[in-house]
Amino acid sequence: VDPYFRRHTQPVFEDCLSNTKNTNVIPLSCFDFKSDFKSTFLSAYGSYEDKLKQKRAIDLLFMSLSGKKITLMGDEFAGGGLIKDEPAVDWRMLDLEAHNDMRSFVRALNYFYLTMPILHSDSADISVLPFEKIDKSKNIIATKRTAMCDEIMTVVNLSGIEQSIDVSDVTEIECVFATQCCIDNNSARPKADHNNSFTITLPAFCGAVYRLK
Repeated sequence: VDPYFRRHTQPVFEDCLSNTKNTNVIPLSCFDFKSDFKSTFLSAYGSYEDKLKQKRAIDLLFMSLSGKKITLMGDEFAGGGLIKDEPAVDWRMLDLEAHNDMRSFVRALNYFYLTMPILHSDSADISVLPFEKIDKSKNIIATKRTAMCDEIMTVVNLSGIEQSIDVSDVTEIECVFATQCCIDNNSARPKADHNNSFTITLPAFCGAVYRLK
C-alpha cells in the first residue's frame, strides 16, 4: 500500500503487534501468511530499491517481537517465487548483487538476534509495547522491550521520506543494529531544550535498534 494511505490503518497494525504473544509464530516471509504466500519483498510498495529497503525494515520489526520466527526458503535473499502455483525458489536471484546483499543482511540479523538474549528470551519480565507519543500518521512504528536492567527500542520508518520522533525519559541511547550502514549513534541526538530527551531521525524505509539507558 502507498505509505500515504497506509497511515490510515496504522493504529490497527500497531494493535496487532502489541497483542503478539510468545506462543505466536511470526512469519518474516509474508505480510499475510494465509494469502498465497506472497513474499514481503513483492508485497512492499514503490521501486525495486524501495522494496528491498522495506523488507529489511519489516524483518527487523518482526524479529523484535515476541514469538517464534519462521522464514520460508528463498526469502532470505528476497526471493519472489513465494506466490501460489509459481516455482518455490528462484536461485538465479543470487546472481544479482542486491539480493546477495539481502542474504548477507539476513545473516547479520540472525546473528544479532542470537547474541541479544533480550530478543529471544521467554522470561515473563520481558514486555513488548508500542512506543507512545508518536504521530501515527508518520508511518513510524516503535516498540520497547525490557528485561530487568536491559531495555531496547526498535524503530522502523515505513514512509517514503525521512522522519523523526522524540524519545523522552532516557539519559543515553546507543544504536546497536541498523538496516543501513549510514544509521549509527548520530541518528539519535539530544534535544537542546529538554533534559533526558532525544530525537531519532531515520531515512525512508529504514529501521534501527537502540539500547536505552
